[in-house]
Amino acid sequence: TPLGVWVYGILIGFMTVIIRLFGGLPEGVMYAILFGNAAAPLIGAFTQPRVYGTGRNKATKP
Repeated sequence: TPLGVWVYGILIGFMTVIIRLFGGLPEGVMYAILFGNAAAPLIGAFTQPRVYGTGRNKATKP
């Protein structure tokens, strides 16, 4: 989803800055991308839109 792409990009950018500033590793981009790829299914699950007609709770029936 477009929101998921934004969250993914912001996460990778934030992790790159943190690793490069506070860590002694020059490969901050590589580790940030690996972390972002590991978190991609979770980001996708949270940013996926609901099916029309369903409630927020999965136990709720229309």
